[in-house]
Amino acid sequence: MITLNNNNLEITEGNTTPNSGKMLSSPSVTPEMDDNMKIKFTKIDVNSYKGFIKGELVVAEQGNELNTALVLYGWDEVGLYNHEFINPVYGFIEGGK
Repeated sequence: MITLNNNNLEITEGNTTPNSGKMLSSPSVTPEMDDNMKIKFTKIDVNSYKGFIKGELVVAEQGNELNTALVLYGWDEVGLYNHEFINPVYGFIEGGK
């Protein structure tokens, strides 16, 4: 657990109950979309795809790709995170402003 105590970060192992200071947490992030922002997922077959990485190479949960996508930093990471998903699917995420 990470806590803020007198403007100092403290890391505590094994104890999940804060005993002093403010507990830090990540805010829930909801992307705001406008009409100019078009983000799309393009499914690929990693066993037969030939070409360059277009946008971000990702693995995601099939059917919920944009919300569950995990960015891969190269072809060598294909297969490393399949255990994180029930039905993993690979593809590219492209778009934005």
